Amino acid sequence: MLIEVYNVYGHPDNKTKTHFIILNNNKKMKNFNKQFVMVAFAIIFMLGSAFTYAKPFTETPPEEQPQILLPENGQLVSSLTPILSWGEVSGAEFYNIMLSHYEGENIVINVLTTQNKFWTNPELTVMVAEGILDYRTPYFWKVQACNSVGNGPWSDISNFVTYDPTLGTDNLFNKNKASENLSVKEFKLNKNYPNPFNPTTKISYEIPISSFVKITVYNILGKEVKTLVDSYQNAGVHTIEFNASSLSSGIYICRMQSNGFVSTSKMNLIK
Repeated sequence: MLIEVYNVYGHPDNKTKTHFIILNNNKKMKNFNKQFVMVAFAIIFMLGSAFTYAKPFTETPPEEQPQILLPENGQLVSSLTPILSWGEVSGAEFYNIMLSHYEGENIVINVLTTQNKFWTNPELTVMVAEGILDYRTPYFWKVQACNSVGNGPWSDISNFVTYDPTLGTDNLFNKNKASENLSVKEFKLNKNYPNPFNPTTKISYEIPISSFVKITVYNILGKEVKTLVDSYQNAGVHTIEFNASSLSSGIYICRMQSNGFVSTSKMNLIK
């Protein structure tokens, strides 16, 4: 008697075959064979259970963006070893996490990876190891779902700010100032001046914490015509100049994005 057991790893074509050979020579051997058959089928049952629990084989990378859960975007964090968490993505076997911050004008990037687990669902959290984070610093992070085939799209960027629990948060937002003797309390996009204008105008904006800032100008049809700011900015009040000498007269929309904050204002170009 021949029993064949197939161990399938990931794909039906990737399999190994184990033979259990049972000879029927005499009664003792037959009794032994019965016991052996029982053991063999027990092994088959256990293997079958393990393979039933396994996730189905996939031939494509994960397609969804992970949704960041904690810390929430813009949250103040008192721990230097916080737990980062996100939502599950179908087809993921592990996740990459990119954690970054600025030191002066230089960006420092740390890449974390969860354990690769084909047979079970991968972890949806990671604890930041000691020595990576410092107090009173904004951090930016994103997550990417991966499997043996490839990597999926990155999540939207989220950020959090660390603070020393022994000092509290009262003076946290005054760490970096772009203007002296000014304490900025909230994100704000101010009206441009002058308005109407020809061909240049000043645009000021305020950010209470050091953050990525993007300021874009669109025409009345919603087409992007110019990016004025797309970089990391220190906390405080900032002013930029918009030169519209190459544009025709009309209404333009100024849009500011920073740390989850979005604001727009209208600008009137008259030539």
